[in-house]
Amino acid sequence: MIFCKKKMNDKNKIEEASIAQNAVCPVCQVKGAKIQVTSTFLGIIPYFEPDGREHYHDRNQRLANLTCLNGHEHSIQIFNTCWCGWKQQ
Repeated sequence: MIFCKKKMNDKNKIEEASIAQNAVCPVCQVKGAKIQVTSTFLGIIPYFEPDGREHYHDRNQRLANLTCLNGHEHSIQIFNTCWCGWKQQ
């Protein structure tokens, strides 16, 4: 799988800042970490709801690489969701 850096939208920035602030290192139990997020770069094809609203599901996979304050590194997969109830698996 190919991962690349991509420009984040505001929702992603808030979510990723929250992850970094609340992450607890599995090795030393220190809270807080530096975060770097990579993502696949798949095209997103929107479609329109019957009421005319544009709708799409972002199937790009995001991987958060975290480094705790003591230098331990670990990663977590971030899954996308949608207002309609769709969840990335």
